Amino acid sequence: MIDWVKNDLTVPSTAKVPAIVQGLYNDPWLKVCGDIATASKHFTLTKRTPITSSASSSSGFGVGRFGKGVYGVGEESIEVCLNNGTSFHCLDLVQGVLSSWKTFFSAHGI
Repeated sequence: MIDWVKNDLTVPSTAKVPAIVQGLYNDPWLKVCGDIATASKHFTLTKRTPITSSASSSSGFGVGRFGKGVYGVGEESIEVCLNNGTSFHCLDLVQGVLSSWKTFFSAHGI
């Protein structure tokens, strides 16, 4: 989506200021999202060092949120681990990414 911000003619020029765009590239939530998206497409990052070390999925009885998923099977759970040892659930990643974009869109009237 950062490429969209940089190239779409309908995006206000105030949102395309290099410092603003660099802020998007530096946003930790967007970096993790980019790491995972790129890894699923290309398997390696070549333009920058990833901050994400792994994203692993597990499923089965007792996994995921209580009461979610098929009885006896449970809900799939995805754990994201960063190079600095931090780990979090994918739902936290989703909330972080949405919050980052909401803040950007609101600040620039998009």
